[in-house]
Amino acid sequence: MFNWSIYDLDDLNRSFVEENHLVPLTRSNPQKVTKLYQKHLNEMVDSARSSDENVLFVGINAGVLGSPPGKNLVNLQADYHILLNVPEALNAQRWIQRDMPEVLEGFVSRLKEEVKEYKRLQKSEVEVVKQYKKEFSDIMRDFRPSQRKNDIRQFKKLYLKQKYKLMTPVAFKKFITTL
Repeated sequence: MFNWSIYDLDDLNRSFVEENHLVPLTRSNPQKVTKLYQKHLNEMVDSARSSDENVLFVGINAGVLGSPPGKNLVNLQADYHILLNVPEALNAQRWIQRDMPEVLEGFVSRLKEEVKEYKRLQKSEVEVVKQYKKEFSDIMRDFRPSQRKNDIRQFKKLYLKQKYKLMTPVAFKKFITTL
């Protein structure tokens, strides 16, 4: 019987970014965050392997959250490369329902802090408004169901090109029990 640790890539990425106070860098310097995240994942996998533990990463995005498909990806050091074949609509719905409230809450929180200070807002009104307008526009773009479905298709295409094996959840469950 194998000893397994299972990690959701989105949750793992989010906690890594937040715990290391890297949220602002995810938009301004995602390559730096990617390098730090890659180091973190390598240490996790090396630690697991040295203690005869198996690691299962679950998720569609092996990169910095908010990055477009194919950008800022990490190498998961996987022995198996499997992509679950989940309906796009279901995947997009789950993605939006889970992430949108948190992203909007963070946006509003930063905006509230900006308004509290007021000085920068008063000095640079046009630039500040332009910055928040662009950020809000980016957020709304990211959470359109059509955009989510398009991103999921792009991730799927990317992973199939990298020779990931496409499996239904049922086939994956059978596969995992044979290991």
